[in-house]
Amino acid sequence: MSNSSSFFASKSFERVINLSFIFSAFLSLSGLLFKIMHYPGSDILLPVGLMFLSIVSILLIFESNPQEKFVDEIDFKMLTIYKHFLGWGSAIFSIGGLFYVQHYPGGQIMSSVGIIIGLCSLLLTIYITFFKRISLLYVSKLISITMLTFFIWGASGYFMRISKSVLHSFVELHDNLTLELENELEFGNLEIERFKNSKKDKNFENDLNYINQIDKLTAEQIKYLDALKMELLSELKEDPAMMKPGDRFSIITAPYDDKYPLRPIKMNIQNIMNKDKFDEVMRIFGLTGIVSHPVSYKCKSSGAAAGINLWNNMLEYRGELCSLLVASVSNDSAKCTFVDPKIVKYSDYTDLKNNVGSAFKNCSINSVDYQNVENIYISLTKNEFWQFENNPGVSYHWLAKTFDHAPAISALSSISMLQKEVLSARRMAISSIVNRQ
Repeated sequence: MSNSSSFFASKSFERVINLSFIFSAFLSLSGLLFKIMHYPGSDILLPVGLMFLSIVSILLIFESNPQEKFVDEIDFKMLTIYKHFLGWGSAIFSIGGLFYVQHYPGGQIMSSVGIIIGLCSLLLTIYITFFKRISLLYVSKLISITMLTFFIWGASGYFMRISKSVLHSFVELHDNLTLELENELEFGNLEIERFKNSKKDKNFENDLNYINQIDKLTAEQIKYLDALKMELLSELKEDPAMMKPGDRFSIITAPYDDKYPLRPIKMNIQNIMNKDKFDEVMRIFGLTGIVSHPVSYKCKSSGAAAGINLWNNMLEYRGELCSLLVASVSNDSAKCTFVDPKIVKYSDYTDLKNNVGSAFKNCSINSVDYQNVENIYISLTKNEFWQFENNPGVSYHWLAKTFDHAPAISALSSISMLQKEVLSARRMAISSIVNRQ
């Protein structure tokens, strides 16, 4: 170690180390920036940067240092041991952070070991500096790498991950939503079957036509929401083999089928590897900028428009569904009209109900359908902007409230909830037509 003629004591080695450190720090910090801003590419920059930091840490262990700088042989040996401890600890911590952030097996164990070694290194640093009064100049690079690794790894992964217990609750929530989706679809279909098997009156063809239009409108919305789910899985880089129905390890248990356009995709989200990733969620739902102004996003897998377009599509579905139900009362649709008040703001349920009641005075709605139209409209209405107590000066768009830093399986559950609301509204509309006297 003290041989100044060795490569590890040469200027060439010093230049390699300096350039490698600058390169790895640039990649790591760029990856951290990309992650904070939810830009694509952080999953490449961060791992490469952390990998290079670990390599630089190991190389610095073997850097030669002149023994005469130290007071005695004992101090020199102590610093040599300390340098090995610090270097290997930083390397293990870097690789552990890489595995943990990238969801590789063993990430938790490696990162935990790295943290323990890092804490021990901190105690040794305090001891050597304050009690032995020995300069740590020749290990300053290792200390810098260790601190940089702690900062990058902590900010990008450890402190921004979601508790495993919370993720399990989302799995359970999605399983329950899957059953509710099936029930809402089946209830609506049973109403149609009952209608077709009942005594046919003069309005039968007219009513059936509107029921078919409602189903077509709803099917388009279900297909659109399914496209957002598939885009998210695609961006999460899930294994394509697991997207096909098969064994118990498959993510997709029943894919979207044009023969059954109202039936949403069935998933087992327990099998999703990247359950807690949220950068992809925020990009897809247009939240990489200001939380009050989500932007549009074009899905690469389907070409569907996500982001703020999801909000707009839900508003359009609400208005068009109510219009179809109101117009279905007779062959002469001019007798009943619906003017969408486009309500997106209310303080509570009572305020929303009052706002809808006041707005509906401008419409001509059959008294038999009025309550159902009101219920459908209210069930599909959401506050566009929210303010939270911990950040009163910022207005959060509904998309930000729902998807901002939401783990992937939470986002999938939220989309399934929207599908449930759509199928529930479809059931209410069909029931209103079928049961109309």
